[in-house]
Amino acid sequence: KDIEVPVNFNEGLIEALAADIDETIGKPLVNFDVEVDEEGYAYIIDGEDGDMVDREVFKSQIAAQLLSKEAENRSFVVETVHTPVQISKAAAERVLKTVQDALSQYVTFTCNNKRWVADPATVGTWVQTVVKKQEDGTYNLLPGLSLLKARSSVLKNIPPTFENGEGNVRFSNANGDVSVTVTSKGTVPLTGDALEDLNSALFGDGSIQPGSLVSENDDGLSVTLDTADIPDTMSLDEALSLNVVTPVSEFTTEYTSGAAERNTNIHLAADLINNSIIHANGGVWSFNETAGECNEAKGFQAAKAISANETIDEIGGGICQVATTVFNAVYEGGYPIVERHNHSLYIASYPQGRDATVSWPNPDFRWKNDSPSDLLLQLSYTDSSVTATLYGVSMGYTVETQEGEWAEGQEYTTVYEYDNTLAPGDEYVKVYGSNGHSISITRIIHDEEGNLVNEEEFSSTYRAQNTIVVRGGSSSDY
Repeated sequence: KDIEVPVNFNEGLIEALAADIDETIGKPLVNFDVEVDEEGYAYIIDGEDGDMVDREVFKSQIAAQLLSKEAENRSFVVETVHTPVQISKAAAERVLKTVQDALSQYVTFTCNNKRWVADPATVGTWVQTVVKKQEDGTYNLLPGLSLLKARSSVLKNIPPTFENGEGNVRFSNANGDVSVTVTSKGTVPLTGDALEDLNSALFGDGSIQPGSLVSENDDGLSVTLDTADIPDTMSLDEALSLNVVTPVSEFTTEYTSGAAERNTNIHLAADLINNSIIHANGGVWSFNETAGECNEAKGFQAAKAISANETIDEIGGGICQVATTVFNAVYEGGYPIVERHNHSLYIASYPQGRDATVSWPNPDFRWKNDSPSDLLLQLSYTDSSVTATLYGVSMGYTVETQEGEWAEGQEYTTVYEYDNTLAPGDEYVKVYGSNGHSISITRIIHDEEGNLVNEEEFSSTYRAQNTIVVRGGSSSDY
């Protein structure tokens, strides 16, 4: 018997891949659609025919390659086809009217003794549209709520409640499996059924079904939320979904994707410190203690690094970018900096006066968690950026920076290097010089009531970068 092997796909990943190909060799289809601006005003996006990959054909081509016995030659040519708009302007106009009606009223959420009113602009941020293919081959544009966005917004405004008023957390990391433990009993609003009922009331036939958690009031709609006990211990994803833990601060720095060795070092260093736990009430985090020595035994390679007042190739070159990224995430979170050193030479791609250099065994970068909850440090990266995120229970701080004026420092000089592969008299500039300079910045931290928490100055002094001229021959020729 010949048995057909079915191949199933992650539709989201297939769509992302096909869309990337559309952008590269074709012209993506744009359907007439409805969007909502930040003030809650709904409007129509004009549609346009495109030249795109046929998704069904694309999936069948990939399936054929996956099932091919010729593992050395799994390739095929992708072609685009003319694709008319699937959603007409008239269809989008009908959806626009539905969305406008939905955004004409306020939505009040109540949970025990807590109450929050979502205005039309807020509800507008939850609105999304989906193109759905019908059995007859036609397409419908369906409006509705993004339940994920709505849930996040509701839990932000009606957060979990704890017995002693504090929802402090502790993190643990078992081989990369992060769990969260809360220090006191608490309850969290249940949003699932309530938001489903709200979606039906706003975008269904307009009627409110018996037993619904949604009712009408003078201003619009009222949603009643039940509660559930918060688990004592849960995964990080569960804690984030319940709003027990939130991203406290985050920072991203970018770099050139072509420097393979340096990028490898950045990724390795990020992996070494990923999922670090900084304990509550004074726990100190050290880059060097967490990452250890970034040497060849760990896979680190020679790449550009700053040493004294010049750029050289050094094992682990690039790890300072990771330290600088973490420093800025900690800086934005308002946590105390215990030890930080600037680079000897200025790097313009970082915020002024906000770089951090590290090397083994020193200098180091260290900071303190002065909050009553543990903090979790996670690192992620792409081929051209690295991001540091701190998770925990926010203390509600706001951070602002006052930048001082640059002050001139040491003047640069010209130094010469010699290359006997060049003829005497020939020369070129290898590095253009710049004078040294210094700057001071002040970090000002306020609490939720606007009270000053701390004001701290960070000073950075950068050396002069000498001009380096390469001359042909040897020094005796001059």
